[in-house]
Amino acid sequence: MCSTPCTALGTRYHLHRRPAHRATLEAALQEAGLPVDPADSGDADRWDHEPRASRGRGLTLVGQNAGSPITTVPVPDFAAGLIVFFGPVVSPSHKGEDAGRLRARHLRRL
Repeated sequence: MCSTPCTALGTRYHLHRRPAHRATLEAALQEAGLPVDPADSGDADRWDHEPRASRGRGLTLVGQNAGSPITTVPVPDFAAGLIVFFGPVVSPSHKGEDAGRLRARHLRRL
């Protein structure tokens, strides 16, 4: 569900260096064919807890010097029960279905 609006927003933020303002959110939502109402939450911090908590859990597992993404893979036969690592970081970044296939290939190698 996120690929189109996330791509539209990420392109604005990361490639075009647009500011994190309501107008940027609205433009990304419109491009994705979605209503602009969710832009009302763009300045609210009520949605911040879970992503920050998730990031904190990842850093606890992989170490404080890691960047994003942090990948966690459950492995029942492994002593710790899971493998955690920083990455993969890919350049140029893959989009949509290509990104999904890359992730699947990466996880099969573990």
